[in-house]
Amino acid sequence: MNPRVVGLLVRADDLGVTDGCTNVPDDVTPLPNPAFPAPKAASSVPDAARAGGSSPALRRVLRRARDGVTLNVDEAALALTARGDDLVDLMASASRVRDAGLESAGRRGAAGRLPVSYSRKVFIPVTHLCRDKCHYCTFVTVPGKLRAQGQGMYLEPDEILDIARRGAELGCKEALFTLGDRPEDRWPEAKQWLDERGYDTTLDYVRAMSIRVLEETGLLPHLNPGVMTWSELARLKPVAPSMGMMLETTSRRLFETRGEAHYGSPDKDPAVRLRTLTDAGRLSIPFTTGLLVGIGENLTERAETIHAIRKVHKEFGHVQEVLVQNFRAKPDTAMKSTPDADIDDFLATIAVTRLVLGPKMRVQSPPNLVSRSECLALIAAGVDDWGGVSPLTPDHVNPERPWPAVDDLADVTAEADTLGEPASDAVADAADATAADATAADAGEAVEDGSQDDELPADPVQAFKDELAGKFGDWYVIHSYAGYENRVKHNLETRVANLDMEDYIFEVAVTIAEVTEIKSGQKKTRKQPRMPGYVLVRMDLTDESWGAVRHTPGVTGFVGNAHNPTPLRFEEAFNMLKSLVQVTEAAPAKGAAKGSATQARAVITEVDFEIGETITIKEGSFAGLPGSISEIDAQRGKLTVLVSLFERETPVELSFDQVTKQ
Repeated sequence: MNPRVVGLLVRADDLGVTDGCTNVPDDVTPLPNPAFPAPKAASSVPDAARAGGSSPALRRVLRRARDGVTLNVDEAALALTARGDDLVDLMASASRVRDAGLESAGRRGAAGRLPVSYSRKVFIPVTHLCRDKCHYCTFVTVPGKLRAQGQGMYLEPDEILDIARRGAELGCKEALFTLGDRPEDRWPEAKQWLDERGYDTTLDYVRAMSIRVLEETGLLPHLNPGVMTWSELARLKPVAPSMGMMLETTSRRLFETRGEAHYGSPDKDPAVRLRTLTDAGRLSIPFTTGLLVGIGENLTERAETIHAIRKVHKEFGHVQEVLVQNFRAKPDTAMKSTPDADIDDFLATIAVTRLVLGPKMRVQSPPNLVSRSECLALIAAGVDDWGGVSPLTPDHVNPERPWPAVDDLADVTAEADTLGEPASDAVADAADATAADATAADAGEAVEDGSQDDELPADPVQAFKDELAGKFGDWYVIHSYAGYENRVKHNLETRVANLDMEDYIFEVAVTIAEVTEIKSGQKKTRKQPRMPGYVLVRMDLTDESWGAVRHTPGVTGFVGNAHNPTPLRFEEAFNMLKSLVQVTEAAPAKGAAKGSATQARAVITEVDFEIGETITIKEGSFAGLPGSISEIDAQRGKLTVLVSLFERETPVELSFDQVTKQ
């Protein structure tokens, strides 16, 4: 290993910092400190690079990297061979690109630094069964072992909710669902378990549990169910703010060749995984993907994987973060004797990933798969996010590698500032849809939720719109008998409970308006449906949920296609429902600042007057005179009346109770 890179890794010792964590709670796992892995026996690195020299071609690529030029596949593959001073040069270029992106985003941590972020998550292993046979995986097991351990084929709903609740109590923001691909296609026991509980597929079960986790714990579901079809992605999209699937590699050789890492695993077909990644983009699903380094791929294949991610993100813009993960050999696997990913190889891959994907991409690397000192080198190579870290659950994919303590992770991140190298600290994109409120880690920096005294009051309409956008399901309109809207609402809510349809029918709404009637100068306020004869239902449309709604007493049918109704567009639903919080500007309250406005509910006024109608003025200076109505201001309760004075029509503003109809 290059002495300069070693210097980056061991500088912490010079500062009196030791590996591992000290003074942390008993329930928090310190950062591990494994030895550096041994170099691979068979390397794809050219002899010249291994000898410490660099070719003219590599020097040209490094110069292009310094100039900020995006490397093509061939150049990226060549850059992956960088070692010694060339690797330091490559990492410096990558860190500059990272810092430029964070600077342009205006992200700053404590003391003006650029903090590296992480997301506090709880990991929920829905099932350890899978139909694939990846040669490095210890997450997957078989039904017989689960029975021997007294475990079910899947986590029961109560077990899932218990994990989520405990995670929420520890400050987690997301629930990451981990599971194998389509276990019911391989294991009859998995199919039986699902059938007994009324689910057709594993994805149906995941969907139902996502809804319950969000509604009962407030954690945001992040789903990693593996390969999915277009329709499956579309079905899961409403219940998950984000999803993920590691691309791992685009190498068909590893998939098609007996003995290679992905042989015998139908869901590891690169074409199938790229299709899932592309379909997620077409559906605008925020997505996490990444590559696995050191599973037998050559450097060209690795460069092609990075470029495949770049291509699909450039087309759709939906990849929110890319995880670069190093292979760690595990006992009891087919690849147990395969050497771990070489640290220099791993650092070069992170740097090239940053250079190819550019400054705006969030590049992650898990902190539990390297030592404390190696974490510093990862930052120097262009990492700006540690990804998901759990204070409660282990890394189920790498259970032998415990998570670092959260406080220790902040210390490690802050320590990177002392290196004096071009790798400054970085911050993750706070606009990330699923981790907007994730804890930032920069010398203990935390994202505060507080508001300032002079902050303007929140807009209730916008708040309602934001809440509506985050709800599961689609809105449909159903017909009912006029005057029976509330009864239909009650009947349908009762049927949902009796038929156990809570996972498919979520909300029934009748839009109510306050109506002020003015007749013969008398004002009366009453409530009535804003849309008489119609009720709104938020639901996931299936044959069963359609039947539950359609056969509810008082329902005459769905609006649109009776048997295959079309859901409302979001703006349509919002415009129909916003009347519940519709506001209008009123006079400032006593003590309010000049120019401020309070918010009040708008009241619909039904007026018993018509433009052109003749009235008689009852009181005031023009009492007894006739006039004709030219304007009606229902909100203010005012009329503009044309009165004949001196043979000329003069407009006079009067209140409703100042006139009477002739």
